[in-house]
This record gives sequence, C-alpha cells and structure tokens, in this order.
Amino acid sequence: MFKLNLFTLLFLMMSSALYAEEMNVSKMEKDKETLKKLCGCFEVDFKYKETFGYPKDYKLKDKYHEEALEWVSYEPQQDGSIKMQHILIVDKDMFVKHWREDWSYENNTIYQYDKDYQWKRVVLPADKVKGTWTQKVFEVSDRPQYDGVATFNYFDDKILWQSNEDAPLPRREYSKRSDYNVLNRLNRLYISESGYLHEQDNKKIARHDGVTDTLIAEEKGYNTYTKVAESKCQSAIDWWEKNKIYWNDVRAVWDEIIPTRDDLKMNRIVNGKALHEKLFALNKELIDAKKYNSDKAKELILKTINEHLVSQ
Repeated sequence: MFKLNLFTLLFLMMSSALYAEEMNVSKMEKDKETLKKLCGCFEVDFKYKETFGYPKDYKLKDKYHEEALEWVSYEPQQDGSIKMQHILIVDKDMFVKHWREDWSYENNTIYQYDKDYQWKRVVLPADKVKGTWTQKVFEVSDRPQYDGVATFNYFDDKILWQSNEDAPLPRREYSKRSDYNVLNRLNRLYISESGYLHEQDNKKIARHDGVTDTLIAEEKGYNTYTKVAESKCQSAIDWWEKNKIYWNDVRAVWDEIIPTRDDLKMNRIVNGKALHEKLFALNKELIDAKKYNSDKAKELILKTINEHLVSQ
C-alpha cells in the first residue's frame, strides 16, 4: 500500500509539473498573439495633461494634443523576442523613424534609468520574471530609453499589461524645460482587436546626487491607437523596406556596445546636435548613395554614437 501511494504521489507530482509547463507554454503563445495586436497601421491620438503641481506657485503646463498616422512593424527574432519599429507618416513624402520597442519573454537583464542620461544594468531574480514580458523601449536613435517588466493579464474580455519605471524626459518636454530630469512612468496597455490604449500616470521628478527626490508635477497621458486598413500606411511600409538595412546596422552596433557596459552614460547634445539628428542625416546620406556598404555604415554609426557615449 505504501509503494502504491508513493507511486501515485510521484505520478501526480510529475503530471502537475507537466501540466504547469504546458500551461506556461500555452500562456506564452497566447501572449505572442496579443503582441501582434500592437502592430499594423494606426491612427494615433496623443493626449497629456498635468494634473498636480507641487512647488509653491507652480503653474500647470498647457495640455499637449497631437494626432498622427503611424505604422508599427512586426519582426519576430530567432531568440523568441519581437521587435516593433514605429514609423510616423507626416505626409505622403515625409516619414519619421519613431521609437522602437523590443519584447522578450522571462528576460532578467534590464537597464534601469537613474538620471541625466545614465542607466545601470540590473539582473532580476528568476522568480521575479517568471511569466513576464519585458518591453525595452528605445529612443529614435535606438539608444535605450526605459525597460518595463510585467505579465499580460486577461479578464472580462480585456487585456492589460502594466509596468512602472523611471525614464528620461520625452522629446515633447526636454526641449522646453529643465526643472525636472526624471519621468517616473506608470504605463498601462489596454489591448483589443481594434487597437490599444496606452494610459500613463507620470511623475515629474528632480533628482540629484545625495538629495531626496523632489516631485515637481504629476501628469495623465492617453495615447489611443486605433487600427485602420494596412493600405493607409503602405507608403511607410515601403519607406521602412528601403531604409531598414541602415537601421538594422544601427541596432547591430548598439547590440555590440550595450553588453560591454554595466553602466551607460551619454551626452544628449554634442557639437550642438543630438545623436538622432546625426544618425538621421547619416541615414539619408548612405541610403541615397549608389551602393550601400554595411561595413562602412557600421564604422560611421559607431563613430557617431561614440561621440555621445561617456567613457567608463
């Protein structure tokens, strides 16, 4: 009887482990289908409004509202991660290589933002990332912006992914103000068949060495992505097809730089220009040339990035 009970117990334990593994694989595949919903052609409505100001006599800033047509690529990788490139359509002849996001499953290495364009590599415990997806967000120059780690949750016919992390100032802010240097972002993605809502509860923080953080203001953000016919973004698809050879080389250069650094620090402006301005100009120069040379492109890209990197 004891042997039978022990056998039964072992069988149940093995069955339970196999079931848990199957459930994990099934959930991962379901999550991948969810991630596909973030890609395609979207009409985007960007809305931000400050809600609270904390310093004495602080005046809430004017609301920010912009609309755009944007295409997001779907690029699954051999390692199981998924790259998504956002392309803004300004008009039929003008496109902007916008931000990029990489999604990876149960990733345990992130770059955590400190302040003033400084990031630190952090390794998370395996139990903290089980079942999670990391969203690595990259600025238009493909340098790191922020990393968020969370699980996809399915309830009441809704899908939610929520993370909280510090980040540099967004472009809509850094050219206008210097009273804060860290944006703490509470990001929520509500995903459906018709698109998704990127809801944000942001805290604008002044952070300095040896001083307690000072909360300057709070802000609410609603970025609504409404899916439309892919044909409306065909011009952006064609533009990316022509230019991605260059931007894939930019990614490759960054992929060589980042693993070599536990800390990443950058100067945003060098010789009067931001990194993305230089890389955009190089993009046009190299793609317009008669023949694209990847090795030469990588040399020029590395040289340009190194102008902004601070030596360790």
